[in-house]
Amino acid sequence: MKPDGRARRRITSGRDPSWSPNGRSLAFARADGIYVARADGRRVRRVVRCSDCRTPVFSPDGKLLVVDLKGLRTFRVKDGRLLRRLIDDRGTSIDFSEPAWQPRK
Repeated sequence: MKPDGRARRRITSGRDPSWSPNGRSLAFARADGIYVARADGRRVRRVVRCSDCRTPVFSPDGKLLVVDLKGLRTFRVKDGRLLRRLIDDRGTSIDFSEPAWQPRK
């Protein structure tokens, strides 16, 4: 939309949207996985296949996503490859619903 709120347009459907650092891509969750689309809503593709995942967040370089999937996991945006299981949520009451990347110093 424009800064004054006019000309709103739906880009795609999903939840927990997250813009890439360069603003060219949008990651979001749907019932069957984590998706990435171009900023204009085109070229929607599933990056991670999962049924209970949420809150994808791009890494500062835009190459990885951290995802709340029964804990925190990192995936490569390019091909959806699981890179690391950072934290499992088994037996914990920790809320992983708002992951964030720590800026490099």
